[in-house]
Amino acid sequence: MFLGLLILFIVLGIFSIVYGVVRPEENIIGYVSGSATVVIAILTMAYVYVTSRQLDVMGKQLEQMEIDRRLQNQPLPYVNNMEMRIEKPRLYFSPPEFGCVPEARYWAKVKIRNIGNHPAVCIDVSARIEIPIQDKRRYFGSVSINIATIGEKENYPINKDDDDNFLFAEDEEGLLIQALRELSVAKMPLLSCRVLFRNIMGGCFVLNCRYRLYPKREEDYSLFGEWLTAMKSFGIRYKNDIENLKGLRKSNEEKWDEEFERLKATFSGSLTGEDIGVEAWPIPGSFEVKSITAGEYEKEIKDVAYGVKKTVSMECIVK
Repeated sequence: MFLGLLILFIVLGIFSIVYGVVRPEENIIGYVSGSATVVIAILTMAYVYVTSRQLDVMGKQLEQMEIDRRLQNQPLPYVNNMEMRIEKPRLYFSPPEFGCVPEARYWAKVKIRNIGNHPAVCIDVSARIEIPIQDKRRYFGSVSINIATIGEKENYPINKDDDDNFLFAEDEEGLLIQALRELSVAKMPLLSCRVLFRNIMGGCFVLNCRYRLYPKREEDYSLFGEWLTAMKSFGIRYKNDIENLKGLRKSNEEKWDEEFERLKATFSGSLTGEDIGVEAWPIPGSFEVKSITAGEYEKEIKDVAYGVKKTVSMECIVK
């Protein structure tokens, strides 16, 4: 609107000047007035341009000051320990086909320490397993852990009873166990961890770190091989039992429960060893922490899934 009025003044001023030059005997005052209008309009445009530039600069300065204010209260919930454990394969019931699936579940326990100088709030911790397969990668995720706050120089969890564990399931093929037997570093499985958090001033941050997984003991390689063979041969070795369970599921559920527990105990008894701890070694250069916008934070948090708190003592026959 204002720019349109300036253009109108300039046009009228130029018209007055031209008219005054062509017909000086009729309108010398119009000539002077037109010249003055053009000059005033040009000066006004220059003033508006300079003022708008100053306002832009001031706006950017205020925005930077707001960012600096948020970043002054900087917490840092650092993942100072990650423990990984491979569960001895067990038999699970897989609906709706009434199938029996041998599967090893994987547990990761995280410990966090806020090494920053201010409290961290709204902390969300998620993790996923990454398995290289030729030129592709297979991923297994878990539900996230939500922590309300971690104070300055405080640890999470505070005591052993509050331990939170990531549970990774759905690996019916035993891909992680197979990858743990690889001797090439490029084929070893990885564990990625992401921590979303905020400070008390509303600043948003994300921390990423990655770990390479490998067996702690040399004898674990042969034990993993035994487990993998038992999982892959289960369908053939226990074919008659599986067919029997499918029939009982439709006709006699009580008998099905007894037969399932029997087959479960038989399969478990055929395997040696117990749950195995796996080394999670931080990958050099993978640690990263950066500030993100509130919009980026909301976008990341939208895809987060939370579930019932899981503990290593939970027992479930359903996969």
